[in-house]
Amino acid sequence: AISRNSMNEETLRIWAELGQTVLFITHDIDEAVFLADRVIVLNIAPGGIHSELDIHLPRPRSNLKTRRLPAFLDYRNELMERISHVMEAADAIADPTPRQPELTA
Repeated sequence: AISRNSMNEETLRIWAELGQTVLFITHDIDEAVFLADRVIVLNIAPGGIHSELDIHLPRPRSNLKTRRLPAFLDYRNELMERISHVMEAADAIADPTPRQPELTA
């Protein structure tokens, strides 16, 4: 975890130094909130964008301080909620028939 945190801080340092747009793809919610100004949640099927979430955390960011902010946890929880909706929708597509309980005698 320490090397990943160091890599994240180095990514932010390089981004600030170069001042260019960066597209960073991750499956890690905490990493997305820490690095991003905007997170895009994708649908599973059919592909496409489910939602976008703007991240307004102070910069410069540090792992030690930023991840402890109440706003960081709020963004993390919001993304978990959105991903949960994506997963539920994908399950409904995979099995669209509502299940009835089986009765046995």
